[in-house]
Amino acid sequence: MELSAFFDHIGTDAALADLPPQQTEAIITLLAAVMHADRKVTVLERSEFGDLVARLPFYDDKARLTAEIEAAIATNSRTDDASRRALVDAVAIHVQAPAVRQAAYRMAVAMSMADLEMQPEEAQLLGWLATAFGLDAAYTAKVHAEFA
Repeated sequence: MELSAFFDHIGTDAALADLPPQQTEAIITLLAAVMHADRKVTVLERSEFGDLVARLPFYDDKARLTAEIEAAIATNSRTDDASRRALVDAVAIHVQAPAVRQAAYRMAVAMSMADLEMQPEEAQLLGWLATAFGLDAAYTAKVHAEFA
C-alpha cells in the first residue's frame, strides 16, 4: 500500500469504512455539487472538500475519479434546478443505508458551511437532499445547529 493510500485508509470515517466505490463516488459527487452550488469556490471550500473526501474509503482510482467528478460538476455548475435535483435523486438511489445517509448529509452541511456562510443555492440543494434521503426535520435541524 502506498503511503498516501495508507493515510487515506486510517483517516476514513468508521461509519463509512465499508462503502463500495459506487457509493463513495455518489457522496463525492454530492460534495462537489454542494461546493459548486453557488458557482464560486473559495480556498476554504476546496480545503474542506479534500478533508471530507479523505474521510471516505480508499480505493485505487479514488483520487483520479474525485478529480474527474469535481471537474465535471464545475463544468456543469450552471445547470437548472431540475438537473441539480436529478443529481440529488441519483445520489439517493446509490446511498441507501440510513446511517450512511445521515453521515452524507452531515458532510454536505459541513461542505456548505466551509466558507462560513450557507448560500441560498446550497440551502436549496440540502433541502432536496434531506427530502430524497427521508431525513426528519429534527435530525436536519440538529446537524445545522452544529455548524451555526
